[in-house]
Amino acid sequence: MKSIELTNISTYYKKSIFQKTKVLRNIDLKLQKGKIYGLLGPNGAGKTTLIKTLLGLLRKHDGTISYYNEGKKVSRVKWLQRVGFVPEEVTFSQNITGRNFLKLMGNLYPINKKDLTQRVKDLFQLVGLESEKEKSINAYSKGMKKRLLIAQALLCNPHMLFLDEPMAGLDPKQRNQMRSLFTQYKDQGTGILISSHELPEIQMICDAIFLIKDGQIILTENLDSLDSFQSNPEVQLAINDINELPQKISTKYHCSEEHGRITISVKQDNLQELLAVLNDNGIAVKNIQTGSANLEKVFLNNLK
Repeated sequence: MKSIELTNISTYYKKSIFQKTKVLRNIDLKLQKGKIYGLLGPNGAGKTTLIKTLLGLLRKHDGTISYYNEGKKVSRVKWLQRVGFVPEEVTFSQNITGRNFLKLMGNLYPINKKDLTQRVKDLFQLVGLESEKEKSINAYSKGMKKRLLIAQALLCNPHMLFLDEPMAGLDPKQRNQMRSLFTQYKDQGTGILISSHELPEIQMICDAIFLIKDGQIILTENLDSLDSFQSNPEVQLAINDINELPQKISTKYHCSEEHGRITISVKQDNLQELLAVLNDNGIAVKNIQTGSANLEKVFLNNLK
């Protein structure tokens, strides 16, 4: 079910009275509930600006943003009542405790006092900070602060979550816990947009990606079709062990040997050339397998 839709959105920063720079360029974007999206792009591409524009924290200068709740258009103010946001960095008040921070943030939402008290208690347990809730945030590690921010984003039982580098500062165990948490919320119908440079994390958890470059979305794809949009995937050929590979093969292609079987890796564009060389040397191919696409390769290929 659709939650937010952007049509032809552009945003400017003014350098001076007479000069302005276009930061977002003609963005078309649609986010649905019950899906996890990855927002990818190099530094300065416009990822954080896009998220802040989605949330109304930055002004859009052109285009329209439509907000939905249960399939019906609603105002941005009403939509934001069920939206959580984790910024990349936050400066906390030095002396506030974790529990008081969540209570303070909870007062921004239409939650009664009794429900808020229970919600805060449940969220500390959910993000693994139950024993730290009475400590000053100043004593928290970077990973603890990140988990606290994730907890505050969940205060309103959100139908949409916007997460800017949510895995930063987390150890492998904590990352796994947060992946499970995000998947749990997705399964309950929450839509999630994750902006991150952690491409393996995105590939593990997301249903689709948006790739942004110079303020423009240059690629929108479902991750289950990752192989189909990799421009030049790698192919692996298996041959039986032979005494010596021809130099033309061993010096040009990556070759490995295991259990009497030689595997040659080649880009699909060069496959026919390799097959011809193998045929000329009387070497039979036992198996050909296309390697699964890697999100990092897709990312780099599309940013050339």
